Formats: sequence, structure tokens, C-alpha cells
Amino acid sequence: MKSILGIEESALIRSGGIHTAREIWQQPEVWSEVYELIRSQETEISCFMRDAMKRSDKIILTGAGTSGFIGLSL
Repeated sequence: MKSILGIEESALIRSGGIHTAREIWQQPEVWSEVYELIRSQETEISCFMRDAMKRSDKIILTGAGTSGFIGLSL
């Protein structure tokens, strides 16, 4: 039987947790890809942020869960 996060897929489907489990499972790979993408565009992102900061006193990043964590990290 197939499992995700050590839990049988059929049990996750029955409990309604299949989508959450899949989301959690794929996070490490996605964040690794995002990291590489951001590194490859570091110059462009820095220019954008410098320009944005010239036009504003602050930039607000919002989110919940992982999005909130990433916003705080930035």
C-alpha cells in the first residue's frame, strides 16, 4: 500500500487529510526549487526592492502558515 508521511493513503482519504498530507510532503522539494529560483534572480530582486523602498516607508508581507513564515524570513 502507498503511504504519505508514513500514513496509508487510504486512511488519509477516509479521514479527509489526503490533500494536507500531500501538501506537507511536497514542501521540501518546492522550497528547494524556490530557493534556486530566487538565487538565480537575486540581482533583479535586489533592484526591485531598492526601488520599492525608495517609494515607500515600509513593505508589508502577509500570510498564514508557511506563507507567513516566509514573509517573516524575508
